[in-house]
Amino acid sequence: MAAAPNRRERKREQTRRALTLAALRLFREQGFEATTVEEIAAASDFHRATFFRVFESKEDVLLGDIVERLEDMRATFRAASPAEDPWAIARRVLTAEATSFEDSDDELDPLRVRLLTTDPVLQPRFTAMTLAWERAVAELFAASAGVDPDTDVTSQVLATAMIGVVRTAMLTASPSGKSARQILEEGFDLLEAGELARGGLTRRSPPL
Repeated sequence: MAAAPNRRERKREQTRRALTLAALRLFREQGFEATTVEEIAAASDFHRATFFRVFESKEDVLLGDIVERLEDMRATFRAASPAEDPWAIARRVLTAEATSFEDSDDELDPLRVRLLTTDPVLQPRFTAMTLAWERAVAELFAASAGVDPDTDVTSQVLATAMIGVVRTAMLTASPSGKSARQILEEGFDLLEAGELARGGLTRRSPPL
């Protein structure tokens, strides 16, 4: 069992949360680019030096554990049984990751998603993140088929389609009145109904 955080660790986590919440609210109100580290520190009653003891940059505040989530997903894919259907693995893992933002009782996750998908300055970063997630899913499909993810069209198309569903859920859950989980289920079912998920997923030999 993991040891309970000591007083110093709890204090650091409280400071991190206060700075993060202040930063995300300022990003939402006046934009990511227009917000300064000094404003974030002042809004949370800390000094500028305190901010840099906790974070390296404004972007670190914004991303939170998103990078770690991607690495965890890759590890889950690598640890999956070769006998399990890669589509089922990807669908399960992507659904869990995408809905964790919506299901969380932490107000920080929804704020992060909203900012990444609506702030013009941050949208290129969101695009880069999307491509990284597509790459991870493509590697899963390629490994299952025994092909190169850099050149295999099927793996790349399947990955792009699945991440497209995730992106749609993140962007339209609120305005559509549906939950992210509902949109994910509908989207993945739609792909499966068109047999996109089943086409070409058998093990293939690379062309000579």
